[in-house]
Amino acid sequence: MERKTHAAPESFRPYWPEALAVLSLAVCGLAPWHPQAIFWGGLPLAFALFCVTSLRPARSAGIALAAALAMAVSTGLPRFEHTGAVVPFALLFAVAWAVGFAVGQRRRYLHTLVRQERDRADGRRLRNGCGSPASCTTVSPTL
Repeated sequence: MERKTHAAPESFRPYWPEALAVLSLAVCGLAPWHPQAIFWGGLPLAFALFCVTSLRPARSAGIALAAALAMAVSTGLPRFEHTGAVVPFALLFAVAWAVGFAVGQRRRYLHTLVRQERDRADGRRLRNGCGSPASCTTVSPTL
């Protein structure tokens, strides 16, 4: 039997979007001291924002968007003598959030449809006299 190896431990996998967001925020947090930091962490932060928004509830998505926009504003620090990359990165983060939100809405909608169809099929099976899916021996019409 061949064993698959994974890059991340089993306990870490459910939290990878949040971990990516935190690491990207840490890199972007260096922007007031190193001007290129926002460019090193900006695209991974946009991707993390997309993933968090599409895979997590709206509250987590809102917190991630606020943190990303704060990082965009931090490019103008310490005296806001120059605007830095506030507008381009704020626009990038807003678009990543909006696309992630749309993908997440679609994913949740499809999960709801599948759950409703499964419940409907279970109800039909019970009405037809089959107690459980294992005891029902109907043949699929597509086979």
